[in-house]
Amino acid sequence: MSKLKQRTLSAALFAPIVLGSIYFSDWTFQGLWLFVAIVCAYELSSILDHKYGKSSGFSTLLKTTIPAIIFFAGIMYLNDYLSLNALLSTILICILIIFIHGTFTDVKNPIKNIFAPVVSITYVSIPLILLADLVGINGTYNNLFAIGLILLIWANDTGAYFVGSKLGKRKLAPDVSPNKTWEGFFGGLILSGSVALLIASILEFDSLTWGLLGLSAGVFGTLGDLFESSLKRYTGVKDSGNIMPGHGGLLDRFDGFFFLIPVAWIIEQLV
Repeated sequence: MSKLKQRTLSAALFAPIVLGSIYFSDWTFQGLWLFVAIVCAYELSSILDHKYGKSSGFSTLLKTTIPAIIFFAGIMYLNDYLSLNALLSTILICILIIFIHGTFTDVKNPIKNIFAPVVSITYVSIPLILLADLVGINGTYNNLFAIGLILLIWANDTGAYFVGSKLGKRKLAPDVSPNKTWEGFFGGLILSGSVALLIASILEFDSLTWGLLGLSAGVFGTLGDLFESSLKRYTGVKDSGNIMPGHGGLLDRFDGFFFLIPVAWIIEQLV
């Protein structure tokens, strides 16, 4: 099977699960992103293990569950089950556990067990909490906004892939990701911007807001992809995982989305 066919088949199975979970209810939305947070934290831990040596089972469990715990605490706060002080206390306790564990489990390289969960919290957990806040999971759930936002990233990925593979000549960041080109970047930017305006027109969303979101998906979606590529290049890993044949891991699929979410949250506050 060619790589394109494999990617297409994986996407055909993956997309309905993601979109269906977002559309069905706020609880399936929360369950989906809790699962994503756990898997992405595990994948980040595995990427660092490839560079620094395999972690113990307990260390892997800790690095996987703490970012998920922080995301879950954020969800509980947004659902009014936790106070702001309780949320902040949970985050501080988790960070303290990370640093204590990293300090005493590998004295020759403490950064090994500190870097992965800290990156997971910053790169995955916090953006997903902001996403939950954006769509209003506490009784005002806007599933169409969430679906629209993720479609922008998929549009950017699709435009960049096809334009880059057919017309790409000028390297965008050869030291980080040799296959990315400026032609692919603008292909993704144009498609995500066009899809954003189409979504705004069909769903009667604010055109200015969605125009900015579409452009942001092109720019920050690419930056998120480059950030993950730099981690993989540093550690010598090709893909973050193999959960999606032809695509890699969940982190490979959502890297740009995690960069877009904080920007989308800021746009929603300011526009």
